[in-house]
Amino acid sequence: MGLPKIDHPTFDLTIPSTQESIKYRPFLVKEEKILLMAQESGEPNVFVDAITQVLNNCVIDYDISNLTSFDTEYLFLKLRANSVSDLAKVNIYDDDTEKYEEVEIDLNDVECIITEQESLIKLNDLVAIEMRYPNYGDLLAMEGDSGLETSLDMISRCIAKVYNDEETLEMKDFTQEEQEEFINSFPADAFAAIQKYFEAMPKVKLEVKYKIKLDGKTKTKKKVLQGINDFFS
Repeated sequence: MGLPKIDHPTFDLTIPSTQESIKYRPFLVKEEKILLMAQESGEPNVFVDAITQVLNNCVIDYDISNLTSFDTEYLFLKLRANSVSDLAKVNIYDDDTEKYEEVEIDLNDVECIITEQESLIKLNDLVAIEMRYPNYGDLLAMEGDSGLETSLDMISRCIAKVYNDEETLEMKDFTQEEQEEFINSFPADAFAAIQKYFEAMPKVKLEVKYKIKLDGKTKTKKKVLQGINDFFS
């Protein structure tokens, strides 16, 4: 007689940006090992890769590769809540005490608010581009890279379509060299509009309150956790 197989519950989740409903199971010991090893490495890029591996294992019959980065982070935090506990401890750096304060948070309170944002950016009277938000696949492709060339590469990845007075073009249909030449021809105000688009990208957020002792007095402070790194600092 073999060892028994263990059944696991499944949970439903609505993806913030698309409102699609997906199912997932809690992560198991094998997935927890992946996350612990990533945390011990201290490398953010390794942790991004670990999150992707865990979600690929746990999400049922759904391709997560095209999820936006904030959808992915929201899903992972909900997965963690249903796998380990709704409660988690985070370290918040306080400017007054100049040290980290340990604070307990409830992951059920995490929000990802989607606001309407213009994705069409005009380059001139005849040409415009349509942007999309980066997904985790884009972030993985950028692992270990930084600087202007990386920023331009990310912009290239996130241009979905190009419109002119005659036709609609898919950016992915062009070579990297053609994409680079096109982006390098952008006017400065268009580049600023693209930066603004990325800066306004939705993020997972949670406002937390915590107490510190300063000069013999107890003081209540607030801090907004934003992005996956804040929740696992």
